[in-house]
Amino acid sequence: MDTQLSDKNTLDTSLNALWERARAAVELIGRLREENRVLEGRIHDLEQRLQTVQQQFRDVQEQLKAQPLQHVTQGSPESLHNGDLEVLKGRVKEILAKLDAYL
Repeated sequence: MDTQLSDKNTLDTSLNALWERARAAVELIGRLREENRVLEGRIHDLEQRLQTVQQQFRDVQEQLKAQPLQHVTQGSPESLHNGDLEVLKGRVKEILAKLDAYL
């Protein structure tokens, strides 16, 4: 009889331990699923922001291609008008800063 009682206690203890592990696993899975959902949202947002920056970069490239740069080819960079050079430098720095932020 004592053996049966001891076996029952051992079985109850083992089942309780299994139940607690299963409950902890369910909680962990729930937290990981939520974390995964949040991370997928961040990835989606970052991909959209990256596409925006890439499009801005392409737009600036097209603008630079479209602008006549004869005065640059005929002389030194100093031959650019001060305003033109500063605008160009500013745009390039802005694009590089945005690209650096995403890398």
